[in-house]
Amino acid sequence: MTGRVKVQCPLCNSNQSFDLTNFFSSKDAPISICKRCSLVFLNPRHSDEWYKSYYKGSTSREKDNNRSDIEDYESKQYEIKGKSVLKFIMNNYDLQLNRMKVLEIGCTSGGILRYFRDSGASSVTGVDPEKEYVDYANNISGIDVFDGYLDEFCNKNKDSFNLIIMRHVLEHLFEPLVNLELVYSLLDDNGILFIETPSLYSMGITDRWKENIHVEHPVIYSNKTLECMLKKCNFDIIARPNNGNRGHLRFLVKKNINGQMDFNYGSWIKVLILLIAYELSTPLRKFYYFFRKSIGFKKT
Repeated sequence: MTGRVKVQCPLCNSNQSFDLTNFFSSKDAPISICKRCSLVFLNPRHSDEWYKSYYKGSTSREKDNNRSDIEDYESKQYEIKGKSVLKFIMNNYDLQLNRMKVLEIGCTSGGILRYFRDSGASSVTGVDPEKEYVDYANNISGIDVFDGYLDEFCNKNKDSFNLIIMRHVLEHLFEPLVNLELVYSLLDDNGILFIETPSLYSMGITDRWKENIHVEHPVIYSNKTLECMLKKCNFDIIARPNNGNRGHLRFLVKKNINGQMDFNYGSWIKVLILLIAYELSTPLRKFYYFFRKSIGFKKT
């Protein structure tokens, strides 16, 4: 455990947790569940300095070998992810894109922002700490991307934004509350935030939930804990995930300027039971999925 630090719960700051490592993980990625709010997080985890150095040296990142071709990665962001994000937002909010100043945090090579720009956004800006992606976004995609972390951007930025996108970013942040408070400060009073993370329970219908557990995810969210996190930072929910516990979690939220939001934490025992159930049922879910696919079943 050299270089790792014991941490309190990133959501409720409790130091009362239950060690899940022997059940679902390994010593390389030790995890705990908070007994107060049910958040699952790495504990102990690497230091703040280690994470900042890790993301600045992104060519050595453990989970990023699928990004080796930046041009292909940016193209998929544009053609698939950008379209999907914009569709979700427009299905849940009366969006006037041509009046929107858009900021994406963790934008990598800028494909999603390029899609929003080409779809009519008033302006697009990005923030990302990985230099090779920032260089590609600035020089090839033609997107204005700040090379650095969110707090560094906030120290230099003078603008407010109508829409902020955080797609598969929050689970990488070891201080999510601090960063969400910064996001809140960047939105104008009528601004909205789109946020997407992996689900605690499953990366997909055929996958084991513990595939979420690796060094890049110091925090792993469920519907409940992510909603609590957002409400604690005074965001009002516009749209929640509609896919149960499967796949990825998507929230659309807006600034609440009328006082502190109310929320209730979930039961950690209930979460633990669900985790065990999902893990044990993965082979059955795989069989069901592939059987349904083999007979050409389609949702109506």
